This record gives sequence, C-alpha cells and structure tokens, in this order.
Amino acid sequence: RGMTGVTIMAADDTAITGSAGGIAGAGTAAFGAGVTTNIMSGDVRATVTRSSVTSASGTVNVQATTNDELIGIGIGGSGAGTVALGGSVVLNKMSGAVEALVAGGSTVAGYAGVAIQAADSTASIVVAGAISGAGGVAVGAASGSTQLDKAIKANVDASTVTSAAGSIALSAGFARPTDDAHRIDLTTRGVAELPGSVDTSMQIINVTIAGAGAGSSAFGAAVSLNWLRNTVEASVTDRKSTRLNSSH
Repeated sequence: RGMTGVTIMAADDTAITGSAGGIAGAGTAAFGAGVTTNIMSGDVRATVTRSSVTSASGTVNVQATTNDELIGIGIGGSGAGTVALGGSVVLNKMSGAVEALVAGGSTVAGYAGVAIQAADSTASIVVAGAISGAGGVAVGAASGSTQLDKAIKANVDASTVTSAAGSIALSAGFARPTDDAHRIDLTTRGVAELPGSVDTSMQIINVTIAGAGAGSSAFGAAVSLNWLRNTVEASVTDRKSTRLNSSH
C-alpha cells in the first residue's frame, strides 16, 4: 500500500557487442573469414498475483521493460596471386518474454490511475563485410541475419483493477526507444561509419557488403535477412471474474 504511488517494475538493459575479423594474404591462395554470433534469451516479468496493491492518492504502475542491445560485426578479407576467398557471417538472435501481469484474483486500485505496461525496445545492429582480390579468381561473400522471437504481453486475468479519479491503461508494444538515454550511439560501439542511406535511429539495422576483384573471374554476394516473429498482446481474460472500473 502506497500513499502517493506504487510502482512494480522489472527491467533489462543488457548490451552485447560481438566482433570478428579475418584477413589473409598469400602469393598463391588465401582465405579470410569473420564469424560473429550473439544469442540472447530470457524473460522479464512484472506480476501481481493473488495480492492487493493500493495507492490512496497516486497511481499504480505495473511495468516490464527491455532496452537490450545486440551488435554484431564481422569482416573477412583476402588477397592472393591466384585464388582469394573472403567471407563473413553475422547472426543476432533474441528470444524470450516481456510480461506485465495482474492475475489470480488480485485487486489493484490506484486513485489517480493504473498503468499495466509491457514494452520492448530491443535494438539489433548487424554489420557484415567481405572483400577479396586475386590475379586469377576472387570470391567475396557476406551474410547478416537478425532473428527476433519475443512475446510482449500485458494482461489482466481474473482480477479487479479500479481507479477512482484516473484512467486505466493496458498496453503492450515493440518499438524503438524514444528517449535519448536509450538511443544507441554507434560510434561508441565500434561502428565508426555506415553508408549514408542507413537510418541509424531505426530499431533493426542490417548492413551487408561484399566485393571481389580478379584478373580472370570475380564473384561478390551479400545477403541480409531479418526475421521478426514477435507476439504483441494487450488483453483482459476470464471475463466472468475480471473487472475494470475507471472514472475516466
């Protein structure tokens, strides 16, 4: 019980940077490769279960938030008189749940308002590059991938949520950070410069570049893949025993 307000919060601000580079040179054949893999998995939950939470004159906030950063950088390069191969592979993979939950017959009452919020501002940045040069045959190949499998949920189940003088807000979202404190400064993360067409304020950035030059045959290929399979849900369940009541 809080007079001016109650906040129940779970937050994760993990930052991971992985970088790898391989450069090779030889008179006949050379191969250079860089491989980086970042994997993040975990749950962030703020819950009220079988409990009573009250603020007599303020608000009640139940919040689960993440502002994680995964940055992967891979560079591969080679040069040789006959055959040169340069390659890089970068993968950022994230999974888990971000949940704000009121359940189990709980009672939540905030005089000035109640907010139940699940927010995911995870950012993934992938930079993969490969270049090769040879007198005969040169191959440069780069692959950059981001895979997100997150469940972002705000839920009231079989419980009572009321506000005598304010509003009740139930929200879930996956969006880039809007405050300067959580925006990524790439120059401090080892990424000095990106092509001018890249919007560095975006939540998912995937830049893949490959090049090759040779006297006989040259092959260059770059592949960027982004898989976003998130579930975003704000819900009220068990309608027979759930009650939301607000004066606004």
